Amino acid sequence: MLPADVQTTLIERAGGNPLYAEEFARMVEELDSGDEGEIRLPESVQGIIAARLDSLPLDEKLLLQDSAVVGKVFWLGSLVLIGDRDRFEAEQLLHALERKEFVRRERRSSVGDESQYAFRHILVRDVAYSQIPRAARAEKHERAASWIESLGRPDDQAEMLAHHYLSALEFARAAGKELPGIADRACTALRAAGDRALALSSMRPAAQFYESALKLWPTDDPERPYVLLGYGKARYELAVEGDDALLEASAELEDRDREAAAEAEITLADLFWRRGQHAESARHRERAAKLIADVEVSQMKTHVLGQLARFHMLAGEYGPAVRFGESALAMAESLGLDEERARALNTIGAARVESDEEGIALIERSIEVSRNLHSIELVRGLNNLAHQHAHRGRLAAADAAVTDMDAVARRFGYRDWIRWAEAKRATLSYFLGDWARTYALTDVLIGEIEPGGSHYLEGEWRMYRSRIRLVRGERQEAVEDARHGLEAARAAGDAQMVAPLLSWNARLFGAEAEGVASFEEFIALWLRTRSVQGAPTFAPDAAVAARNLGRGQEFVAAAQTVTGGPWIDGAVAVASGELARAATIFDEIGARPEEADARFALATELVDLGRRGEAEPELQKALEFWRSVGARAYVSEGEALLVASA
Repeated sequence: MLPADVQTTLIERAGGNPLYAEEFARMVEELDSGDEGEIRLPESVQGIIAARLDSLPLDEKLLLQDSAVVGKVFWLGSLVLIGDRDRFEAEQLLHALERKEFVRRERRSSVGDESQYAFRHILVRDVAYSQIPRAARAEKHERAASWIESLGRPDDQAEMLAHHYLSALEFARAAGKELPGIADRACTALRAAGDRALALSSMRPAAQFYESALKLWPTDDPERPYVLLGYGKARYELAVEGDDALLEASAELEDRDREAAAEAEITLADLFWRRGQHAESARHRERAAKLIADVEVSQMKTHVLGQLARFHMLAGEYGPAVRFGESALAMAESLGLDEERARALNTIGAARVESDEEGIALIERSIEVSRNLHSIELVRGLNNLAHQHAHRGRLAAADAAVTDMDAVARRFGYRDWIRWAEAKRATLSYFLGDWARTYALTDVLIGEIEPGGSHYLEGEWRMYRSRIRLVRGERQEAVEDARHGLEAARAAGDAQMVAPLLSWNARLFGAEAEGVASFEEFIALWLRTRSVQGAPTFAPDAAVAARNLGRGQEFVAAAQTVTGGPWIDGAVAVASGELARAATIFDEIGARPEEADARFALATELVDLGRRGEAEPELQKALEFWRSVGARAYVSEGEALLVASA
């Protein structure tokens, strides 16, 4: 709260000015609810607070200004050093300010035996700070930094130290004043703050600290490439950016620190993978592997091996994925690297899940480890868990994992991982019949891709938008999305991206040359990888295409080479002409579009056989779903069949 006499003055002023009264009410409501953000206030409000501060005895006013330099929260020892005053004197002045309701003493202190205080209202702190001349602010911030350094807790206080040194430097330059050595200390403090934030997965402040450090860092300093590396890593995690910084860091470190160069290269590999640029990603992962080939067991070799395992897993190369993953896991356990252990468990689990249920347990162990580390690996684990639950037809469990994933990604503030969560949500919404949500999500995600840019998941986003455009009667737009989606999937390079787009294009284009070619390429890819790849819709789509092309047995033979599951079972039933069984399987999964497709195909077959009484219930169920999602083209086709069956 503001001091009582300041509140009284404001209320009295408001009595003759309704607009001012409204502004004051808003101010009190927002600030008393805990909002300490900048709020624009009438100059008269600031003037009243300034006048109240000017009425204080000079020693109390100066101490309040020194407190404002430290921040909303401050400590007795800091005021002693900043103002070069006696400790007892400073304590007495604080007692006086406490009685006058400007500050309050906190029950607990975050700094050893130091008494901790806080401004009772952020506006008082802001006005007190604004009264300090710029040149004096520079010196006071430098002294505040010196006090923090004297505490001997560089990791805990890294951000505060960086703030004070940077502020000291900026105000000194603005005042045309020299503070010898301050730029070097600011660089060191900013780098330490960036390192600290990066270790805590706080990527936005990490990027800001590193960026400020790079603006000050001499270009010929041998430590600069390491700052570039940290900056690039923070931007990569935050927004899939930073390739410029990482490329420069790698080039400068290659001849003198192969492990650091390998870290830049493996980060670049993942950055380009997430952008859907497969060839560029492969080039950087090969460079990373070469750089650590002769390195003994180390944290960086563990990290690179873990990432190489992950890339093999994503490509459907599960044997190499498990081998690299187990090597990384053994190193991580021997070195006590919990984050690398979580990454290896996640990758091995995702690779093994194709052949046994133990893979799910390994992914869940990875999630458990990551949750205790404040690590981004937690998002990856939840993403894989949601994917595997969806493939096993456990849509409720997949939805719970996506909800958790989205919350974690938003807590970290990583826009790209939020995109991955939204993509998973779009997929689940499609299965569950919320096509408006699927369309809205995919439309936004596609729209966020910059002109000339790309994203690993672009093909999948376009596939789902293509589906909905088709059933709305927008065939040309659906075809464009399908073609562009396949191009994006090919650029991404992994079978888990290519297979779903091939199967969808095979279904969409049917007996046209484009459809036949897509089907044949899909079968060849499936036989080569012998795995369940990509979005769960891939198998039913390919089965529908196979049935329409009269190549159902070819699909069934290919399906027998992979581990089964409800989606494969349902797809095999479609390709084999067991449409009632397929509808039941998809109903049990909760895959409403696939169920409706199977029921419509069954109804069509029954009508052709003259069994119209049996056809109508199946057709009505399909129509009920299609009407609920606005599938105009399918509704028209279904109603035409309904008339024919009458």
